[in-house]
Amino acid sequence: MAIIGEHLMVSEQTAAWCIRTADGWSASWIPCRLLDRNRAITSIMIAEVIAQGAKPGHRLWPHVLNWLDEIGLTVADLPTGGAP
Repeated sequence: MAIIGEHLMVSEQTAAWCIRTADGWSASWIPCRLLDRNRAITSIMIAEVIAQGAKPGHRLWPHVLNWLDEIGLTVADLPTGGAP
């Protein structure tokens, strides 16, 4: 579960976070890209689902692929070695 606030979002399961800036939301595991609030929430969801073990073949994997597409990323953009 994540803590979602007006200026900060923090994953309780991973080191992932998002912070609101003057120009949008910055996600810890997505460098050099600003997100809107909904996409920032999506990035936290991705981090948490990956941390729970979602990978190809997992029942939530199709959702992960859709969420990545929603924020303009691919599986290749996920950090190697584990959850974002």
